[in-house]
Amino acid sequence: MQLKARPTECIKPKSSNLGGFFITAVTLVRDNYLCQPCFKNDRLISAEIVHHIKELERYLELGLTLDNLESVCASCHNKLHPEKGKGKKSEVKKRKATVIEVKANIERW
Repeated sequence: MQLKARPTECIKPKSSNLGGFFITAVTLVRDNYLCQPCFKNDRLISAEIVHHIKELERYLELGLTLDNLESVCASCHNKLHPEKGKGKKSEVKKRKATVIEVKANIERW
């Protein structure tokens, strides 16, 4: 198996929250930059996202707890959050032609 590696210098904070950036880096290092759901299925995929196991909206106090965080790849993160619709393609709207009925002119020249 080959590992799709991602250099550590590519990690950029999403906000100015240094605590969140630090905990993200610690979580990725703890998990060896491997996607944990993929690793459980014997696949070695590089992780690029840190996912909250318990929802951050409901469990705000667990936001910076290492036990509530796991490293995941983008594909697994989209599977974990189907409600966000990242993987859905928008429907292409087809243009409908407007049909106008015209009756022949009775007058002749």
